[in-house]
Amino acid sequence: MPPGPDLDPMERIVAEWRRRGVTPGPPAPAADVARTFAAAGRGASADVLALYRAADGFLQPDVRCWWLWPLDRVRQVNAAAAGPFILFADWMMQSHVYALRREGPETSSVHILLGADDPDPYRVADSLSEFLEKLLHAPDEVEAWKLGG
Repeated sequence: MPPGPDLDPMERIVAEWRRRGVTPGPPAPAADVARTFAAAGRGASADVLALYRAADGFLQPDVRCWWLWPLDRVRQVNAAAAGPFILFADWMMQSHVYALRREGPETSSVHILLGADDPDPYRVADSLSEFLEKLLHAPDEVEAWKLGG
């Protein structure tokens, strides 16, 4: 049975992953999310805070090999990163990575990078919630094989 509409949008998305067999991590305190993003030199938008307050990543990738990283992994991968992006997920054991770019206090856009140093990231969604909805219901729209096509 799909999660009900009365849940917070991020909680509904996490509940749908759980229904599909993904094991999400426990909710992360907002202060931990903010510290993780600040340590990487970027602020966490409200949609990012909401996602990690609903679940601190996945314990393992989903059946399609997409992995929302726990904050510990986000911290580790972005420790030496520069620029406006923060890496937060990958597909197929890092054949490509997904990055967030803070657009303002409420939202972060989502981009595909074909490696951590990709000079030309591809924007796949204007907001994190738009990206996650597409990932669940129209995954072909946010996968790297759609680049240029």
